[in-house]
Amino acid sequence: MQRTISALGFVGLSLLLAACQSSVLSSDQEASSSSTTMQESSLSSIGQTSSASQVSSPKAQARVITISAENFDFNPSTITVKKGEKVTLVFQGVEGHHGVMIADLGINVDIPDGGSASVELPTDKTGTFAFRCSVPCGPGHKEMTGAIIIE
Repeated sequence: MQRTISALGFVGLSLLLAACQSSVLSSDQEASSSSTTMQESSLSSIGQTSSASQVSSPKAQARVITISAENFDFNPSTITVKKGEKVTLVFQGVEGHHGVMIADLGINVDIPDGGSASVELPTDKTGTFAFRCSVPCGPGHKEMTGAIIIE
């Protein structure tokens, strides 16, 4: 009989502890929910939502450098950037059909007359990288060159 009472006491104590733990979890969940609601409220009060992508820091924006391509000239013809910098080159066709070849950086794009071409500039190594027009465009084609300097 004493074993039955102690077994019932153990079961009762287990149930009591389980109920207390459930109560603690419920309180923690309410606190977490309240905290989330306060964060959402704070964010919406400054014109933001609570999505994780907006709460995290914004991605670094690429610097955009526009280079015009006209008969026998790139403008600017020399560009300097920093190693590791995010850079997008936009080649704008102003006059004539041209192309750009930067062999050491693996870039070769076509620039239609009046059109444009964009390319991400790899900046993982330093140096001076020559570029030239890759489409025969007339008597000044051989002089249509430039350089990209990555420091």
